[in-house]
Amino acid sequence: MRKLFPKLYTPLSIRRGGGGEAFLLLFFLFLSCEQEDNTYSRRHVSWGFSPSTSVTILHNALNSPGEYVTVRKDVSGTKFLFHSLKSDLSWPMTELDRRTTIMGLSGFIIGLPTMPELGYTVSHPVCYELTCINCYNNDSYARDVTLQAGGQAKCDRCGRVYDLNNQGIIISDHSGLKLDRYRISYSGGVTNAVSVY
Repeated sequence: MRKLFPKLYTPLSIRRGGGGEAFLLLFFLFLSCEQEDNTYSRRHVSWGFSPSTSVTILHNALNSPGEYVTVRKDVSGTKFLFHSLKSDLSWPMTELDRRTTIMGLSGFIIGLPTMPELGYTVSHPVCYELTCINCYNNDSYARDVTLQAGGQAKCDRCGRVYDLNNQGIIISDHSGLKLDRYRISYSGGVTNAVSVY
């Protein structure tokens, strides 16, 4: 077989005619995929809400830099609970919500960072896992973080403080992982629909 198809058995880097370029292309493709994997959690989530204007604290978090809101289900699984530093609100779930909503480990933190991410000129809404990922990974303990002033969230169990305005990184004197992050889309405009996936 090797005699019939010698090019299949020759490493890319030593082939004549540009094999090195193909190797570099594959290398950079791998790096870009690796970076994408590090940005977002691999956990499957699914949540949608429209219009966001129905819940003022959610709408404010999506449109006001530095504002954040937590979203979770109540114990009975019949309501969404919204909490910001300013107020709390509950919203009844529909039958479709109950069948299709998957909210990660315990819920979400949604908001608009005060500074844009690297490569962007404006900020876009972000969504983080509500559970402290370090307590969960290290001790299998699902402890929710609490919102703090200045776009921060703190785990009262381990003491880690996360910067929601800077990709959920730890800003206290602790090592560990940044908060898990989920993809989010927000239409604004007429529909004001938000979805996390």
